[in-house]
Amino acid sequence: MSFKYAHLMPMTASELHNHLTQRNIPPEIRAQIKATVLEQKAIVRSTKAQTATVSKQWQPLFHELRRERESVRASIKYHSRTNEESPILTAYQAYALVLERLRDTFEGYKRERKTPAVLARELQLPNNGTHWVDWVKPRFVQRVSDLFALVEHKHKARIKEPFVRAISVELHEKQKEKLRTRTTSDLEIAKLDAETNPSQKNMAKRAKLELALRRIDRMLPTDPVPRHWSGLFTTEGE
Repeated sequence: MSFKYAHLMPMTASELHNHLTQRNIPPEIRAQIKATVLEQKAIVRSTKAQTATVSKQWQPLFHELRRERESVRASIKYHSRTNEESPILTAYQAYALVLERLRDTFEGYKRERKTPAVLARELQLPNNGTHWVDWVKPRFVQRVSDLFALVEHKHKARIKEPFVRAISVELHEKQKEKLRTRTTSDLEIAKLDAETNPSQKNMAKRAKLELALRRIDRMLPTDPVPRHWSGLFTTEGE
């Protein structure tokens, strides 16, 4: 992103005013330069804030994807020492390639300041794209799974299952707490609406939010955590 008068943008408003006042520039030109610089600085602040917000929304996906990538890299390192060109090494390498490409895809989306929630709706991803596994194309899942299926299972040998929708307990609890806080806030508003106007619609919404909180409390560590409480009601008519 290029700006006019870029050398003036690091200055504070006071420094900019003093700098322009000391120059032999017509007042109307000074005012124009000042307005342009201040407007551009506002754009930079807005862009930085938006970038930080988008980055924060991608963080859980990157976190869990990184954990899986590190696990796969460790497996590749181990099997490279003991088995050259073996089916299990081929499977892990193919899996690693899919994970690396997915990370690059996420990085691209983040640079474009696209949020995972909006993209998940556009792409119609399962579970609203709340886990990195939701973003992997089914054909890639099938190809990698087929490679792992070719690996000969040895007694007591543990073979990794690819694309498991696993999440750390810590992150799962953090996501649950965020959802619980938002749902509780919406419930307080719904209660007020139901008290001031006890219509069937308002009473039904309050009851649904109360049910949503109960469902959040009953969630297992392996259950997907939706971004919004409405995601807890996936069955039509609920």
